[in-house]
Amino acid sequence: MISTLLVDDEHALLDISRAFLQKTGEISVETADSAAAALDKFKTGTYDVIVSDYDMPGMDGLALLKKLRADGEKIPFILFTGKGREEIVIAALNNGVTFYLQKGTDTVAQYAELTHKIRIADRQYRAEQSAQESHQQIENILNFLPDPTIVIDLQGKLIVWNRAAEEMTGIRADAILEKGDYAYAVPFYGKPRPLLANLILSPNERLMSTCYHMREISPRLLIGECEVDVPGGKHLVLWVKATPLLSADGCVTGAIETFRDITERVQRIMEHRANREILGRKNEEILSRNEQLAVTEEELRHTVDELQQSHRLIQESERKYRALVEVLPDALLIHENGKIVYGNPAVCTLIGVSSPQLLKTPLDTLIGNGTGEAILARSKEVLTGKTLPDPQAYTIKKPDGQTTWVEAFFSPVGVEGRVLVQILFHDVTQRKIYEEQIVRQHDDVERYTHALTRANKDLNLMYSVTRHDILNNLTALMGFMELADAKINDPLILDYLKKQKRAAQAIYQSILFTRDYQDLGIHDPEWQNLQELVTCVTAQVNAPRIKFTILVDSLEIFADPLLEKVFYNFIDNSLRHGGDVSAVTVSFQKNDRGLLLIYNDNGVGVPDDEKSHIFERGFGKNTGLGLYLVQEILALTDITIRETGEPGHGAQFEMQVPLPSFRFTCGQALGRKDNDLPNLTSP
Repeated sequence: MISTLLVDDEHALLDISRAFLQKTGEISVETADSAAAALDKFKTGTYDVIVSDYDMPGMDGLALLKKLRADGEKIPFILFTGKGREEIVIAALNNGVTFYLQKGTDTVAQYAELTHKIRIADRQYRAEQSAQESHQQIENILNFLPDPTIVIDLQGKLIVWNRAAEEMTGIRADAILEKGDYAYAVPFYGKPRPLLANLILSPNERLMSTCYHMREISPRLLIGECEVDVPGGKHLVLWVKATPLLSADGCVTGAIETFRDITERVQRIMEHRANREILGRKNEEILSRNEQLAVTEEELRHTVDELQQSHRLIQESERKYRALVEVLPDALLIHENGKIVYGNPAVCTLIGVSSPQLLKTPLDTLIGNGTGEAILARSKEVLTGKTLPDPQAYTIKKPDGQTTWVEAFFSPVGVEGRVLVQILFHDVTQRKIYEEQIVRQHDDVERYTHALTRANKDLNLMYSVTRHDILNNLTALMGFMELADAKINDPLILDYLKKQKRAAQAIYQSILFTRDYQDLGIHDPEWQNLQELVTCVTAQVNAPRIKFTILVDSLEIFADPLLEKVFYNFIDNSLRHGGDVSAVTVSFQKNDRGLLLIYNDNGVGVPDDEKSHIFERGFGKNTGLGLYLVQEILALTDITIRETGEPGHGAQFEMQVPLPSFRFTCGQALGRKDNDLPNLTSP
C-alpha cells in the first residue's frame, strides 16, 4: 500500500481525489487543507508520496516543496494544479519536484494519470533507497579488506580507494577520488605512472617489463611485484594483482587492483639466500671450487578463478560494487548467530561446498574440527564490542580431507537494522608450507656446515705440515744459491742464479700467503677493539718516519680474528707504493648504511686506471696477494672495501661496516647519549 498525503484548500477536490485514488486498492490517502496542516501531519505521520495543489492561501505548493527539500526530505512530491505557467513549472523542477501534473476537465483520465505517477514516484524512491543501502554495505566491506584496493573506471578516474589504501599511503579517499592522469599512482610510486589496473585496460608490454617484475600476464589477470617507498620512510615490496571490473551483463566497466605487502617474505628469502652465499664463500677455495650451492626459492603464486556475477541489482552503481566483492581473491562470509546470509564464491572454494549448501548449513556444522564453534565464539565477542587482536588463525578441513590454514578478520556490519558479523578469510596455506620448508632447509645447512668445518680442520692440518716441509727445503735451496753465487764468475750463470733467486723468493712469499689464507674463516668472528688492535699493529711495524693518528676510540668491530692482517697490509702498501709517506690516519664516520671505517695516507695515491684492479688476486708489483687477502678477510662479515683516494694526494681505503657489525664501549661515541646508541650484542 502506497501511503499518500493529499494537500489542497478545496475540500470537494480532496474528497473526489481520495475516492479516485483509493479505488485502485493500492493507494491509501490522508488529506490536508493547507500547506501548514500538511507540515503538521508530516511531523507525526509517515508517507510514501505527497500530492499538492499549487495555488493555496498562506503557503502555496511550491513553497511547501522548497520547505521539505530545505529540511533534507527526499520524499516524492507531485505538483497537481490547474496553473500551467512556464515559470511555475521551471521553479518546481529546479526545487526537486518529482512530477508536474496539470488538472483538466477529463476527470477519469487525469486521475488515472495521477495514479500512474504516484506508482512510478514510489517505485523510483524505493529503488534509490535500496541502492543507497546496498552501496553503503558494499563500501563498508571494501573498507574492511586488509589489503589496499583501488578501482578505476574506463576513463582512468579513481572511483574506489579503501581504508587499507589510506593507511598504507596516508592519503584520505576524499582527497584523491575522481582524480585521473595517474594521480593515484603518486602515493605509491612518487610520480604519475600507469598502474596494473591501467595496463589491463590498455595493455603495454614495455611498461609492464619496465615498472614490474611480472608473475602472470593474461587478458583477464595481471600479477606482478614492485618496490615502493611509502610515507613514514618505509620501503615495501608489493605483490600487485589487477583484473577487469565487469557489469552483470559481462561488459568491462573498469579495473580493480589489489596491493599486498610481501616485504617480510622477501626479506626472509633474501636473508636465507645471503646465508647460503656466506657458506659458499667460506668453503670455495678450500674445497677446490666445489659447485656453488644452488639457490632455489619457490615463489608463492596466487591464482584465483574468475568469479561469476550472481545478481543484477537495481542501479548500475550497485551492480558495480557487487561485482567488486564477487571477484575478491579472499573468502568473505556474513552470518547472523551462525546462520550464513552471504558468502562469495571464494568461500565455497575454501570450504569445499556449493553455494546453496553454504546458505542452508549452520556455520558450526559447515566447518568441523571445532573451528566452527571457535568462529562463533569469536563472533559473539565482536558483537559485544570487545577489542581483540586480528587476525585469528584457524584450520579448515574440506570434505575431501584436505586441510587449509587461514587467517580470519572479524567485523560487525549493519544490514537493514540488524547487526551481523562479517569474516574475511585469507588463505595462508602456501606460507605455512614455505615456513616448514625453510626449517627443514636450515637443519640441512647446519649439518652440512658441521661436516665442512670438520673437513676444513683436517685439510688445514695437512696444509700446515706440507707448507712447513716446503719452506724448509726452500730455505736450503736459497742457501745453496747464495753459496753458488760466491763461487761462479760466469756472467751468464750469475744472471741465471739471480733469476732463480727471484723465483724462489716469489715461491716463499706465496707459501707465506697460504699460511695466512689457511686461517681465513676457520675461527668464528669476534668483537675486536679497533683502537687497541691498530695501536698494536703500528707499534710492531718498522716505520719511524710515519706519524700514525688513530681516531677510533671506543669502537668495536665484529670481524674475523685475522682483522689485524688488514691493517698490516695497509701499512705495508703505504711503505712499498706510497712514496714519501709521513702520515697515516685511521678514522670513521656514520652513514645511512652503518659505519664507514677509513684508512688514508699522504703518499702518491693509486692511479685511476688501477683502482678497479688492486683487489684482484695477483695484481701488483710484488705478490699481488696483500689487498686480495684484505678483501677476503673483510667479506667474511659482509664488510666491503674500495679505494677512494685522489691520485697525487694519498691512498684512501673506505670499509663499509653494516649496522649489526659495530658497537661502542662508551655512551659518548659520535656525540650521542647512552640511550641513543644501537642495542648491539655479541652473537
